[in-house]
Amino acid sequence: MKTFRYRLCIILGLLLSISVYPQFIGNGSSADVYVFFNFSSSTLTEVTKKQLDDVAEKLENEPKLSIKVVGHADYIDKEDFNQELSQKRSAKVAEYLVSKGISSDRISMAAYGETLPISNNESDLGRKLNRRVEIYFITENEIDTNLSSLDQAVNSYKGKKIARKEESRK
Repeated sequence: MKTFRYRLCIILGLLLSISVYPQFIGNGSSADVYVFFNFSSSTLTEVTKKQLDDVAEKLENEPKLSIKVVGHADYIDKEDFNQELSQKRSAKVAEYLVSKGISSDRISMAAYGETLPISNNESDLGRKLNRRVEIYFITENEIDTNLSSLDQAVNSYKGKKIARKEESRK
């Protein structure tokens, strides 16, 4: 059900050129804001600037909130071009928010090129949905939890690696 609502929200946003804010924020599987781009472009449109103005306002009103900006691309063009394009998209979004007074310390960025599509790349609509930046709102508690989980995963990996080395020495 969430996937259907999520896609419906995105499609309506594209068709009506309005901001896209899914109603199931914070479950870890959906971004809080989706910013869409034209083909092979990292240029912000008036619609995307309005979305980012709303994000900046939320960040101004909630000083303990940070964001993660994650860029994506469709699969048209070469993989390395799409990776670079998704990085440019993330950077443009971050630069715009910084220009609105948001500290760069509150913004982290990632870019995945064409590797994480949310829709089928075989149709025009699917490719439009994949040309995006996702913005995730992150609280201090979520950062601590994520860092703790990361530490546990790293330590678990190190422990397994050490155990394998010791077994191979026997």
